[in-house]
Amino acid sequence: MNSLIARTGLFRNNIFTSINSYRFMGRYDKKHGNKDKAQKGRVPLRHGGSIIGSTLTEGDFGLRLKSQGLRLEDKHFKTIDKLVLRYKRLSGIDTIYRMKTNVPVYHKGNHTRMGKGKGSFSHWMVRVPTGRVLLEIRNAHAITANKYLTHINHILPGNWEIIEKGKYLPRISTTEVLTKQIPGQKVPVGLPDSFKLKPEEIDVRKIVNNKTWRKYECRKLAESSFYDIFQTRR
Repeated sequence: MNSLIARTGLFRNNIFTSINSYRFMGRYDKKHGNKDKAQKGRVPLRHGGSIIGSTLTEGDFGLRLKSQGLRLEDKHFKTIDKLVLRYKRLSGIDTIYRMKTNVPVYHKGNHTRMGKGKGSFSHWMVRVPTGRVLLEIRNAHAITANKYLTHINHILPGNWEIIEKGKYLPRISTTEVLTKQIPGQKVPVGLPDSFKLKPEEIDVRKIVNNKTWRKYECRKLAESSFYDIFQTRR
């Protein structure tokens, strides 16, 4: 036990850290190799009507970004993990993360001369565009899920919306949602039936028996036949 404490550092500053919380701390770090340095970059701005990542896949409820795109740090996920453990023990809610920190952030101290490298590693972060689902939950009552996701919404920066399976539409911007399926677009699972395009019901027999349509077709057929005969005679 003493070797385990010395190796993991559970007792730090005379404060006992549970094994569960310590397990979550390593979830944001890279497992193998060194941290690859990356540029700051910009949050993607979707302008082509893409709905990738804006729908539910496995859960019954979800939390989706409604405001402008932003960056989330690993400290935000660590705060969410505390709520995940709490509601898992109390209500048995299963939480499914759809995003994970994947961009390392390096920091250089103030009043430092230019050059001599990028700086030391500071934290991890992830870029979240508008309309992206951050997490999903299942095995939860509607009232409990609303309370749980509202609590997470107050913790995170930005404005987030709660979506429910079968009662939401894909979001393409901060003010617009896609109300109808685009022809040829694959419809994800969980969208209402009103979103799907209905095939046009065509009664072929009624069209064929229509006198106006039959006269028009017979006339076109006669013209084409006469034209073909005239061409062959020449």
